[in-house]
Amino acid sequence: MRGTKRKTESYSFNAILEYDPIVDGWSAYIPELATVGGATFGDTADEAIKNMVEVVEMLIEEYKEEGKPLPIRLEKFSPLAHVRKIKVAI
Repeated sequence: MRGTKRKTESYSFNAILEYDPIVDGWSAYIPELATVGGATFGDTADEAIKNMVEVVEMLIEEYKEEGKPLPIRLEKFSPLAHVRKIKVAI
């Protein structure tokens, strides 16, 4: 008997990157998901983005398993922040 293949859904978010000279590292967060754990850090900007993708994948999986809609809210961010688009397919 064959298993049912799940449909893959794609999501796109703006990840905000901020350098913190105190810890000599980068924080990354998704404004729409920041209140539910959509934030992380890394020693480099690339590492912070890699970690952010993993966090977003886990959050989306959790929300899908619980049948809850993703919390989406729009937020303005500092013009000094670095913004990178990330894509996640679950």
